[in-house]
Amino acid sequence: MEGWYMGWMTALLAVGATARITRLIGRDTITFFFRDWLAAMTEDNLSTPAKGVRARFFSFVEDMVACPWCLSIWVSVPIAVLAWLYGDTLWFIVPALALTASHLTGMTAAQEA
Repeated sequence: MEGWYMGWMTALLAVGATARITRLIGRDTITFFFRDWLAAMTEDNLSTPAKGVRARFFSFVEDMVACPWCLSIWVSVPIAVLAWLYGDTLWFIVPALALTASHLTGMTAAQEA
């Protein structure tokens, strides 16, 4: 089956990009405003019974963002599709390499601290 193969380097870059984006959304201080906004939207909407569906939605999203395992599934799906379709192009390799390098550098810096 030609065309049904993803190289190991593409797979590793996809894993690194997934790890970095997951951390960026769920843990990094640069996206704290987003997580804080989700918490506020959940709290604001819980006070009104008519907004129950909206509150449940924001609560679900907040739970997904707070759980790295849960968030990584949602992050990995589009990255896997992009890796499968464009893994051999610079349009995938360069951003994925930058994200992977950023994640590995952050892990190294955290170990040194």
